[in-house]
Amino acid sequence: MKQWLFKVFTLTVTGMVVYLIFSKDDSLYYHFPWELFAGIGIMSWAVQEGLKMVKVVKRRWSNEKDN
Repeated sequence: MKQWLFKVFTLTVTGMVVYLIFSKDDSLYYHFPWELFAGIGIMSWAVQEGLKMVKVVKRRWSNEKDN
């Protein structure tokens, strides 16, 4: 969890720095795709939760199979 949180924090800070660099010049407006980072974060969370559920189902399946 700490490693995932560190990745999210790093991507967010990097995105903010890039956004600030490109937004200094008003003639070249750059819209940073925050939606992309939010989507990646939500998808990684969903995949982690899905893998947890698969692990629980496999464990229960093997316990029922043994009985």
